[in-house]
Amino acid sequence: MKPGITIKAIEVDDYDVRYSVAFTNGITSTGIQFYGDDETFSDLAKDLISFPKSISDVISFQIGEDTEDFAYYLLLKVYCFQANGVSAIEIIMDDHGITPYRNKTHFFITATPASLNQLGNDLANWRTTSGNKTLVWVTDN
Repeated sequence: MKPGITIKAIEVDDYDVRYSVAFTNGITSTGIQFYGDDETFSDLAKDLISFPKSISDVISFQIGEDTEDFAYYLLLKVYCFQANGVSAIEIIMDDHGITPYRNKTHFFITATPASLNQLGNDLANWRTTSGNKTLVWVTDN
């Protein structure tokens, strides 16, 4: 299994989209479902298209909160970890389920900035209302 992200719009109506998102680094995988709208990923897309602006650039994307008051928590943090720009997506996910059914994961996917720019372009051009319900991105690492 190649490292990457798969985003599916599994329910789309006039106001909401139920997303199913899966992440893998080729060794570890996780997934989560959450509600959003057709613009849920628009800010992330814009940030990824121009990533990195500098070697210290960090992009964050968060759904929910890391507290039991929320049904789930997803944090993506994108940053450079090498001087030549090689980057990582840090994934922290917690569905706040009841033990032993809880799904809590923390791992990384590595990628080049060009691959992350492509993810940004893919997200910017993807519309769940257009009939294409799945976006698949595979890193170049």
